[in-house]
Amino acid sequence: MKIKIITDTAADLPLDVIKENNIEVIPHIISFEDKAYRLGKDISFDEYYEILESLEEIPTTAAPDPATFYEAFEKYVKEQKYDYVICLTVSKEISATYSSVAIAAKKIGDRVILVDSDSASGVQGLIAMQIKELANKGNTIGEIKNKIERTKKESLLCAGFHTFENIYKSGRLKSKFILNATKFMGIKPILTLEDKKVLEPKFPGFFSEKQMLKRIMKVSLKRVNRDLIFDMVISHVDNSAGADKLKTKIRDKLNIRNEYVTIATPIVGTHTGKKTIILSLVPVFDNKNL
Repeated sequence: MKIKIITDTAADLPLDVIKENNIEVIPHIISFEDKAYRLGKDISFDEYYEILESLEEIPTTAAPDPATFYEAFEKYVKEQKYDYVICLTVSKEISATYSSVAIAAKKIGDRVILVDSDSASGVQGLIAMQIKELANKGNTIGEIKNKIERTKKESLLCAGFHTFENIYKSGRLKSKFILNATKFMGIKPILTLEDKKVLEPKFPGFFSEKQMLKRIMKVSLKRVNRDLIFDMVISHVDNSAGADKLKTKIRDKLNIRNEYVTIATPIVGTHTGKKTIILSLVPVFDNKNL
């Protein structure tokens, strides 16, 4: 059975891994200074983050339109004769991408399988990888969907960052008091994604970057089943040193099968800003305890 995997630029994986696994990535649109750019096509992530530092207003992001997804589906289903296209999207609770895919998929028919990652960043990227692996092992579409639903329930996304500034500018943080307090005291906030939604930042403790990494560790280890084997992505915005430190710490505490360090998607990094670190853990589907 010939299956094509498609996802969007909310997913975090190194570019060479995406290419090696023949995963198609449909770009989100990011707009600033009266221009719109396709992420990863018209502008690279590195180029974008360099520009972001100089902008006074936070750029806006938009889901790819249905026509973009339809073009991809038509290419792989009708022209290249894939048996199925599995399209994995960023959580529909935080983006309109799922809706765009649903509109396009309806025009193609049941050979396009739509899967909501219920997450973003490295969790979304790792699920795309696992779908590819399951397909390569000969699993049916039904088996793939069932196994992915089980792994999603045990997955984790936890982000640490240095400032609430971009979140406040974007309107996601309403309290200017929290903004000013965190800036004055040098607080490093932590966010987690639970129940398909990014939790609103709560007033945290005092964290240096070292303490922030410890906090990510503590929060993450408390939430995951430590008896499971995981795949891991650590993504970051201009903080490869911190990402490498966290990778080493997590490896010492959990059984990690595959691990990747990569630049964070601007879909997340735009709001969390420079020095962001995101830990993503997805359990391997053949865990005995899953």
